Amino acid sequence: MTARTPLHTAAAGLLFAALAAMAAPAAQGPARQEPNLGGSVDLASQDPKVALERMKPAAGYEVSLFASEREFPELANPLAMTFDTRGRLWVITSPTYPHVGPDETPNDKVVILEDTNRDGKADRLTVFADGLYIPTGFALGDGGVYISQQPNLMFLQDTNGDGKADVIAIFEGDKLVRTEQDTNFDGKMDATSRAQADGTQLQEADANGDGKIDTWIVLDAAGQVTEKREDRDGDGKPEVIAKFKDGKPIEVAQGGVGQHFDAAGNVADETRDSDGDGKVDTWLAFEGGKPVREVRDTNADGKPDVLTRVDANGTPVTQELIEGKATRPNKKLFLAADGNVTAQCLDTNGDGKYDARATVEGGQVTQALLDTDGNGQPDQREIYEGGVRTRLEADTNKDKRPDIVQHFQGDAIAQQDEDTNFDGKLDRAFQGTTQVPLGANTAAPAPLGPLDCGPPDPFWSEKR
Repeated sequence: MTARTPLHTAAAGLLFAALAAMAAPAAQGPARQEPNLGGSVDLASQDPKVALERMKPAAGYEVSLFASEREFPELANPLAMTFDTRGRLWVITSPTYPHVGPDETPNDKVVILEDTNRDGKADRLTVFADGLYIPTGFALGDGGVYISQQPNLMFLQDTNGDGKADVIAIFEGDKLVRTEQDTNFDGKMDATSRAQADGTQLQEADANGDGKIDTWIVLDAAGQVTEKREDRDGDGKPEVIAKFKDGKPIEVAQGGVGQHFDAAGNVADETRDSDGDGKVDTWLAFEGGKPVREVRDTNADGKPDVLTRVDANGTPVTQELIEGKATRPNKKLFLAADGNVTAQCLDTNGDGKYDARATVEGGQVTQALLDTDGNGQPDQREIYEGGVRTRLEADTNKDKRPDIVQHFQGDAIAQQDEDTNFDGKLDRAFQGTTQVPLGANTAAPAPLGPLDCGPPDPFWSEKR
């Protein structure tokens, strides 16, 4: 298990006499005086047999070889050892000691030696952890191994019992600064967690096992996830970005779609890049998790120009459009369940207010109400037959009742009826400039009702 830690040079190495027989093999040479204890020993020889022959234990004792690097090359440069309660020998080795050379990568280890057939000799070596840099000591405890490696104290654990560390915790002083984990138990540390300056924790993981970090998770001081990012196509850039509050998602961006969530966890609004050009072209609003509004940029100019309102069943009921050179909605359509237009409102003068409403049947206008003076109240009504205007009714004194009725033949006025007393009764008629008798029905047309268009959707003022 590779422990990736900062590189620091140790002050000195340790030499254990009990492991002297584990040095790298070399040819025997002449015996030389051992300077500290007296006597002679072949310091040039690194053959374990030579060491055994020249050891002279006290009466009643014997020395036998448990392991050497001839059988286990990983034992080169041992620094410390200890036995665990299962009789296994743990050894720190440091081929890197006393320092790392140019173009070299430190790879000191903690290894476990076992005598599985009970013959007094090690027959199995397991690399518990590698990638260390001159560790100076270790101790077993708390279900794992503590290792000192300047300037850090590390705690390593084997959580699945395969003899290999799959969790590494790294401390600076008494502060945990980073953890690493092999979540797939494949010998690769594919998840890390480290403290950040703002008190949060950043977790990084290789979720798909390709050796590249593709998942980033930020946790707050309480350990709750506040942000998660995922790179799903392996390009090193996250395609999925999610933000959380109190353990619930509040914002998610994925594949050109961005969503915000309400306190209940329902989608509140959504943005989309439907054509993949990197620009948002669709905006959706939700209530109770159900869509109520869709806005689109149909011209690909970065500006929304069509807004659709839907009912509880998701059926479109109204649609507002920006047409021509207008900068705000100038048309509003009312839609039937089958999608056909039943009415439309227009802003004919560009003041941001609807001033005309037409009733539509079978795709043709049958009636239109007009507010010609912009006070919000219709003062004209047009009647159509077969898509052709046949009559115009006008309210000239602003009492909501038409007092002039014009009858058309083609584009020409064939007759004009008038209520000169404004009493709701037509009292004279003209054909051209000639006054003619009124017909049998002298009652003025019905009062002019409201436009019932409503103001433009608030979205337009928010976005534009």
